[in-house]
Amino acid sequence: MAGKVIIQSTKKCHTVMSVSAKRTSLNEKSEKLQKLLKVVSRNGLRDVLYTLHRHPYRFTELVFETKINPRMLNKHLKALIDLNLVVKDTDEYILTENGKKLIKILEQIQYIFPKKEGRHTPPRREPLH
Repeated sequence: MAGKVIIQSTKKCHTVMSVSAKRTSLNEKSEKLQKLLKVVSRNGLRDVLYTLHRHPYRFTELVFETKINPRMLNKHLKALIDLNLVVKDTDEYILTENGKKLIKILEQIQYIFPKKEGRHTPPRREPLH
């Protein structure tokens, strides 16, 4: 009888640990998502992503292409590397597969919320007759 009680309490303990582990996993995902959104919302960071989407660039080339001062560009690149959106290969920065996926998501968001006139806006569809 005592053996059954121990087995049952062990199962309960295991179940509690599983629920706790799931909560931790959800909290970690939520924290990562919050960090991603915070980083992506930085001024100029999307310019870095879109520039790297064309092809790999060296740091000085990125400064020239994006017109972001070197200190801010360095901060952006470190954050992108930390989020596994960009990698540095010898002297070039390269967009990762996750970075490419993020570009696609950002393009979809831009289509839903187009920028003001004068900036890049997705093509409008012709009305149906």
